[in-house]
Amino acid sequence: KKPIKGLFSTAREYFDIVTNKIKGKKIPPLNDELYLQFHRGTYTTQGKVKKNNRRAECLLEIAEKFSTLARKYGCEYPSKELKEAWEKLLLNQFHDVLPGSSIPEVYEDSEECFEFIFNTANSIISKSLKTVAAKIDTSGEGKSLLVFNPLSWSRSDVVEVPLDELGHEFEIYDEKGRIIPSQMIEDGKVVFIAEDVPPVGYKEYRAKRTSRKKMPLTRLSSEETEKEIKLENEFFIVKVDKETGLVKSTFDKNNRKEIFQDCGNRIQIFEDYPVSGRKSMMFPIDAEALDAWEVYIYQQPGGVKYVELKDPVEVRLAEKGPVRARILVKYKYTQEGRSDSIFVQEIMLYHKIRLVKFKLHVDWHTEHRLAKVAFPLNVHSDFTTYEAPYGFITRRNPISLNATPAERAKYEVPGQKWIDHSNENGSYGVSLLNDCKYGFDAFNDVIRMTLLRSAIYPIYIRALFGLSVDEEALGELTDQGEHHIAYALYPHRSDFKEALTTRKAYEFNYPIVPIIEPSHEGDLPKVYSFVSVQPEDVILTVIKKAEDSDDIILRFYETSGKNTKAVIRVAETLKGARETDLLENETSEIPIQERTIEVPISKHEIKTIKIIMPASIDQ
Repeated sequence: KKPIKGLFSTAREYFDIVTNKIKGKKIPPLNDELYLQFHRGTYTTQGKVKKNNRRAECLLEIAEKFSTLARKYGCEYPSKELKEAWEKLLLNQFHDVLPGSSIPEVYEDSEECFEFIFNTANSIISKSLKTVAAKIDTSGEGKSLLVFNPLSWSRSDVVEVPLDELGHEFEIYDEKGRIIPSQMIEDGKVVFIAEDVPPVGYKEYRAKRTSRKKMPLTRLSSEETEKEIKLENEFFIVKVDKETGLVKSTFDKNNRKEIFQDCGNRIQIFEDYPVSGRKSMMFPIDAEALDAWEVYIYQQPGGVKYVELKDPVEVRLAEKGPVRARILVKYKYTQEGRSDSIFVQEIMLYHKIRLVKFKLHVDWHTEHRLAKVAFPLNVHSDFTTYEAPYGFITRRNPISLNATPAERAKYEVPGQKWIDHSNENGSYGVSLLNDCKYGFDAFNDVIRMTLLRSAIYPIYIRALFGLSVDEEALGELTDQGEHHIAYALYPHRSDFKEALTTRKAYEFNYPIVPIIEPSHEGDLPKVYSFVSVQPEDVILTVIKKAEDSDDIILRFYETSGKNTKAVIRVAETLKGARETDLLENETSEIPIQERTIEVPISKHEIKTIKIIMPASIDQ
């Protein structure tokens, strides 16, 4: 055989070659994803690198946004630092690092990379916000507490501030001087709900010494009996069974609907031993050795084997207050020959927040096991929708009678920040949001998120590349130790598009950023928005300095699959605007109206524009 010759080319050259080769031939259309079988485990293996990746993506976008805004007020844009951080993140998105199919040394290096990224991004965010805050009028009694919203729409959300930053001044007042509900929580913080924080902007609250004023009542309550613990807010009644620790009911008060057909928040742990019989096309090895790549829970000899955690070590009402109520559930999972694995669940309701929130803390010590969390929904549909980067994909229940062979193969599928299961008539649905997971499945109205796997590291692969193999390390397992996972349920009337699930998932992953600022005068008001975007189905994801000029790049996309017009409003009068491609090459001029840009955007389109500001930005 002749050796294969590689050739570096541009995308255009590649497609020209492909077009010439298929000229005159009938090519069948593929209106679907390019689903890669036998790599289903890579959505979950190495949970820590997945969490680091999500956190790094979010932090770097926030750092770009705030450092771009801070340029006007004298803060130098950190081009070099951002570039280095992005390059390290992209290095860790290499196809064997992020999927979890590399050797232990790789993840030691990866940890160092992510530590650099987090330090860099947090430093940029802190410096940028302090620069902006120095220009804000923060005069008044007590301490100025500024809350910054990195997203392009007004939002109400949870704010947590370390108590030591507030000192004794922890009664919180809004911009109209009204005391608002706040609560001290276990980890030494004060929590409150910031309402209507402007898009890509901020709002001032004030922390004052405790007064004799009575804190306003909220509609958050908790109640404990011998058999159950009940939490209730404006939106939901959540009941946890004390015998099993499971959520036995979540009732949507506004829509008069129970969202579960059976108990929810079930932790299921499956046997996940690799199965032989499939050969690699590239290497002379059995795919059984590719433990990190594939999910084997449905291929076990004798059928699927799993246990469900429903014999808790502890169930208690851990917190009750005007802002947050929290139930703690603790389980122990025992595997012969291994240390016990501990699961600690937190189930939470907040005042004025339309989410049922969960935090899961796992000390994981299993071998060849896979853990999922399951929610049997009282919502019927043959289809579930999953977020993809800058879009979404809808997939059929793989065990449906109507499923094709290709659909049946999709028993473990990728998703991003959210998945949604809505009635086929679009009348009601439930979205599952998360902060660090990428593997899911759905069948017969049960949605599940894959939490952890304990595969064997592919250390033997070193030999295929002529490297030495440490025989003692051959049985080393992935993902051992502590993991922290946050997720939430978002029940909604209508389908996920009208319910703005994508926005909810962004809010879950891009929290409001609080800072304490000394009292001083300033030119900026106490409530302010730098940039906003309408309509609701358009999300602004990027604000950054252009690569080759001092202009500003905005990138946004359409989330609901409909043609619309994006309306972008900025705080200052614009000098000009240009549409560009993703490489920031200008393609057309865009009309402007002082501080407003209107540009058509097609369904699912990603749009990039360059805005030219007056030459007053400090360099």
